[in-house]
Amino acid sequence: MSIYGQRAQVPGAIIIDGGSGYCKFGWSKYSAPSGRSATFLEFGNIESPMYSRLRHFFSTIYTRMQVKTSTQPIIVSIPICHYDDTESDKAARTQLKDAIHSALFDMNVPAVCAVNQAVLALFAARKVSGIVVNIGFNQTSIVPILHGKVMHQVGVEVVGIGALKLTGFLKEQMQQKNIYFGSLYTVRTLKEVSTFCP
Repeated sequence: MSIYGQRAQVPGAIIIDGGSGYCKFGWSKYSAPSGRSATFLEFGNIESPMYSRLRHFFSTIYTRMQVKTSTQPIIVSIPICHYDDTESDKAARTQLKDAIHSALFDMNVPAVCAVNQAVLALFAARKVSGIVVNIGFNQTSIVPILHGKVMHQVGVEVVGIGALKLTGFLKEQMQQKNIYFGSLYTVRTLKEVSTFCP
């Protein structure tokens, strides 16, 4: 009962969805992210150890959210595992997960939950089973999920086309209609804003 009482006092958890292009963060009680940041791989000196970069990254997110690390639990998305991942890929993901936990618990975060990106996206849609199409920065993954578990025996399909190529394609289509933008960033913003329009 005391655990449930403590949960009731917490207004929500911080959710961080990291990606290869950028990271989105926000509150679990809202349907949209509060902000964006460079992905944690870009934080600090690339030569610095993963742990140091993660500490810097998470400190920055908590500062932007204007909360203390000791008061807010956190949910972190973990990159999608593919059926044909090598042992070194799996070891790298395990190492990343361990480094995330170490960095956050050393910052006195009260609770940490690391969830597969595709499963987290499905939960956000209030579903536990379905097929998640995850369009990442450089690739797209099609992930079958049953009762909150990735169906690795069915297989996760990966297509080498992501948001970057989609934005480039949109820019080409617009140029064919004599619509020119100097920056790919402007086209990306236009694409993302129009995606959310009713």
